[in-house]
Amino acid sequence: MAEDEKELDIFFAAARRETARLPDALADRMMADAGHVQRERARFGSTARSAMSAPARVLATGQSRAEGWLAQLREMIGGWYGMGGMVAACAAGVWLGFAPPSGLPDPASLLGRSDASVDLFSTETLAVVLTEDH
Repeated sequence: MAEDEKELDIFFAAARRETARLPDALADRMMADAGHVQRERARFGSTARSAMSAPARVLATGQSRAEGWLAQLREMIGGWYGMGGMVAACAAGVWLGFAPPSGLPDPASLLGRSDASVDLFSTETLAVVLTEDH
C-alpha cells in the first residue's frame, strides 16, 4: 500500500469512529415542517395532488391517470422545461449542420462530391473468372 493510501485509511477510520449527531433544534424544525406539509395536504387533498407531477401523483395515490403517450413522454423528459431544452438542442444541431464551424467539413458539400470511383469487376478479373473451368 502506498503512503498516501495509508494516510487516507487513517482519516477514513477516524471518520467511521466519529458519530455525527443531528442538532436538536434542526430536528425539531424538520419535524415541524413535515407536520405542516401533512396538514396542508390533508386540508387541500385533491388540489395538492393535481399540482404534483405525473410520477409523483402515481406514487402518492397508487393509481395512474390514463394519459396519452405524448404526455407521458413529456413527463419523463422533465415536463415543459425538459421539452424546451430538447427543442433548443435540436435547433443547435440543425444550425451546426447547415453552418458548421470553420474546423469541420461542410456536410452539404460532401453530399454531391465523389472522390473515387470503384470498379467492382475489372475486365481482367472478370475474364479470369469466366475462363476458369470447374
